[in-house]
Amino acid sequence: MEPDEIEARNMTLLAEIEYEDDKLEVEECELDLESFVVERLLLNEYLQETIFTSPERKEINEQKKELSQLERSTRKKRDESKEKARELKKLFDTTKATEVDIRKKRGRAEKSLANSIDSEVLNLFKVYLSNFHGGDLVGEPIRILMKRGKEIFDKIREHIEQKADERENNLPSLEKLDRHALTIICLALGQIFRLLDGVFSLLLTKRGEVTNEMTETLKKRLELARQKWDEMGLSMTPKWHMLLNHAIEFLIRTGGGLIEMGEDQIERAHQLRERDRQRYSRLRCISKMKASQAKFQNLRLDPGVKLTQANVEEKSKRHLKRKVSLAEENHESAQAARNETRESVFEEVTMDEDRAPLTPPPRVSKR
Repeated sequence: MEPDEIEARNMTLLAEIEYEDDKLEVEECELDLESFVVERLLLNEYLQETIFTSPERKEINEQKKELSQLERSTRKKRDESKEKARELKKLFDTTKATEVDIRKKRGRAEKSLANSIDSEVLNLFKVYLSNFHGGDLVGEPIRILMKRGKEIFDKIREHIEQKADERENNLPSLEKLDRHALTIICLALGQIFRLLDGVFSLLLTKRGEVTNEMTETLKKRLELARQKWDEMGLSMTPKWHMLLNHAIEFLIRTGGGLIEMGEDQIERAHQLRERDRQRYSRLRCISKMKASQAKFQNLRLDPGVKLTQANVEEKSKRHLKRKVSLAEENHESAQAARNETRESVFEEVTMDEDRAPLTPPPRVSKR
C-alpha cells in the first residue's frame, strides 16, 4: 500500500471506530431510558392502587421525581449522541469515499488483488474456499487445482497482467511489473500442482494393487517434486516432510488403501450439520432448536427411511444389457487420458533446460 492509501485507510478506521462507539452509547441510552420509563409507570400504578401514609407517599413522589430527572437527562444525552452519530457517519462516509477513490486510481477498486483472483479466476474453475478449516481449500477444489494447474495459473497470470496494465495507465510513475518473472512463477506453480496430482494418483492406489514398478515411479515423481519445490524457495512444512520421507514406506507397509482413509466422510458430516443448522437457524428457543436438530438427525438414521431411499435409488437405475456401463467406460478412458497427461508433465519438467538435473543436491556440512 502506498503512503497516501495507508493514511486514508487509517483515517477511515478511526472514523469507523468513533462512529461505532457512539452508536453503542446511543443504544445504552435507549436501554436506560426504557428502564426509567417503565419504572416510572410502575410507580404511577402503585400510587393509584395502594393506600399510603403521607410520609410514604412523599418518599415515592421523591423517587418518581428522581426518575423523571434521570429520564430527561438520559433523553437529552441520547439526542446529543444521535446528532454526534450522524456527524460521525458523514465523516466516515467521506473518509471511506476518499479511500475508495485512491484505490481506484491504482486500479484496485474496492478489492485487493488476492480477492479479485479468488472471485474472478478461481471461482470460474469451481475452486471455492471452504467455510471450514479457516477458509483453506479442501477436497474437490484441491483436486481441480492439481488437475488443471497449468490452465488455472495461466488465467491468474493474465488476470495479474490486466490489473497491472490498469494500474500503470492510472499511475505511470509506479514501478512496472516484471512480466517475465511472473510468467516463470505461474508456470512453476502450475507444474508443481500437476506434479502433486501425479504423486497423489499413485498414493491413492487401492489396497492390494501396489507394485514395485509403481513405487519406483512414485520415488522419481517425489524427487522431481522435491527439486521443483526447492527451486521455488518454498518452505519445508511438516506435511511436505511426511510426504517426501514417509509416504512411500507407509504405502508399501499398508499395501495401498490410503484412498480409504481420506476425510471425505468428515467433510460430508460438516455439510450435513450445516444444512441442519440452516433449517433451524430462525428458531430462537434453544429447546426447540435442539428438538429440531434431533428430529432431522433421527430421520437421517431411521432404518425405514434408509430402506425407502435405497429402494428408490435401486428402482431409478437403468437396467442395461451391457456388462460394463457407459459411465464406467467413460471413467476408464478419462482416467487413461489423465495418466498420459501426468506422464507428459513429468517428462516436461524433467527435460526443462532451465532447471537442475534430476539428482539430489549435495549435503553441505555446517562446521
